[in-house]
Amino acid sequence: WNAVEAREKRVDSLVALLWFVALPQELSTEDAVALARSFAAALINRWGCAIDLTVRDTGSQNRVGYLLTTTRRFDGTCLGEQIDFVVNAQTRHNRGIGTSQRSDLLVIRSLWADMVNAALAAAGFSARVDHRSLKDQGFDLIPQSHMGSTVARRTRRGEDMDNKTGSVDRDIYNAKQIMEQPDIIRRLLESRGEPFDAQSARRAIDRFVDDAPLREELYQLVIPECEPP
Repeated sequence: WNAVEAREKRVDSLVALLWFVALPQELSTEDAVALARSFAAALINRWGCAIDLTVRDTGSQNRVGYLLTTTRRFDGTCLGEQIDFVVNAQTRHNRGIGTSQRSDLLVIRSLWADMVNAALAAAGFSARVDHRSLKDQGFDLIPQSHMGSTVARRTRRGEDMDNKTGSVDRDIYNAKQIMEQPDIIRRLLESRGEPFDAQSARRAIDRFVDDAPLREELYQLVIPECEPP
């Protein structure tokens, strides 16, 4: 990384990209690490960059892969030109790259989803992930914001009112959608290959609503319709 920084001359140069990937809890630690390494290898093959991979597993449904990638190609000896993902529109045109950075990102998200689903299938699990937004999947719900553990704790205690306000608005909106169409939880679980049982329904509701009293109301509405586990 010292060489990476030394390679750049501008003070505002972009020296690295950091990618976060949520590793499925269904997989063993060994399989999850292998999945993260396979994804890193795919990015290296695509861009020719170098990647520093770290996998963090807290044991509390929070297993994450961190991929710190160089923004320049690396041939094993030295750093060369910038990778396709970070170059400007003119350079993309000169290289014959017809897609935008946003299109590249969607391709990478799709690649990750395919690799996760293949790993889940190989391990014998029916659960699946979808790289598309909830809206594109046909679910009118606001996704959970990844605030980090410290901010999340402060928000729950009411100390971080900026985040708390957004959380309340999200809770009200999502609760209203679920109350008006309770089968949205069933459809969401089925689309991900998960069983529609009490445990899965609770977990799904928890992902979209933080407020405890609202959660209880939704449990009472949705869970009686579940199949037994």
